[in-house]
Amino acid sequence: MGPPNNVRVYAEGLTQLDKQPFWHAAVANITLLAYCGTVNGLILLGLASFYSSTATFILIAAFSTLLLPAKPFHWRAFLKLKVFSYWREYFRFSYCFEEKLDLHKGYILYKLPHGVFPIAPVLAASLVQTLFPDAPVYSLAADSVFSV
Repeated sequence: MGPPNNVRVYAEGLTQLDKQPFWHAAVANITLLAYCGTVNGLILLGLASFYSSTATFILIAAFSTLLLPAKPFHWRAFLKLKVFSYWREYFRFSYCFEEKLDLHKGYILYKLPHGVFPIAPVLAASLVQTLFPDAPVYSLAADSVFSV
């Protein structure tokens, strides 16, 4: 059947006034800190590498992953992780379809607000994968994002 048309629907069956359960909020905060703090962690690891050979090894191992081939992949199990539903609750993620979608066609879905940091695209991809399990999901970005 699919989602209703022209109706704002909050993810995870919430309403605009519902509060996120404490444990969901705790998991969301801890995992978002890890996700958002990766750059800060690498900077701290770089500073620690001047004093510790273990930190140097970890830093080299982390940056060696840049040598892996950058192939697009579809990991449906990853997009269905429970942590994404906690993130959608935390951000009160909502969606609105203007018309019924035909899954045999291709669509470009956009999310607001736009931003450089990729939390909303991940949440949107995980939600689309939940709403339409058989539809392939690809993310796009403007080339200016890669210059930042």
